Amino acid sequence: MVEYQEIYIHNCNVFWQTKRGKSFLNHRRGSQERPISIVTRAKNVLDINKSEATIEYIKKIMSLPKSVQNIRVIKIYNSKIISNSSHYKKTEYEKEFKTKHWIYVQWNRKS
Repeated sequence: MVEYQEIYIHNCNVFWQTKRGKSFLNHRRGSQERPISIVTRAKNVLDINKSEATIEYIKKIMSLPKSVQNIRVIKIYNSKIISNSSHYKKTEYEKEFKTKHWIYVQWNRKS
């Protein structure tokens, strides 16, 4: 029997930058009380940030302009499995999300 990938809904905090002159402005959206909800097959923050399709999806649902740079999910508040994909197999997950080498900087800010 073939196992298929889970589809998650993540409630998270999103960070992005816009360029103004020679400097960048930092923006954040999403909090514990009012998170941004993202539906994806990625299991964690690193896999979400690696996937270009997921980043484009985030830009679309948040109605961000094309001038946005360095868009990242900073924190996932909670996750829930909503379904199983009928197209993607579990063995394909490693190929899609784990093979790219990215540098990820985690911001540890005190709130």
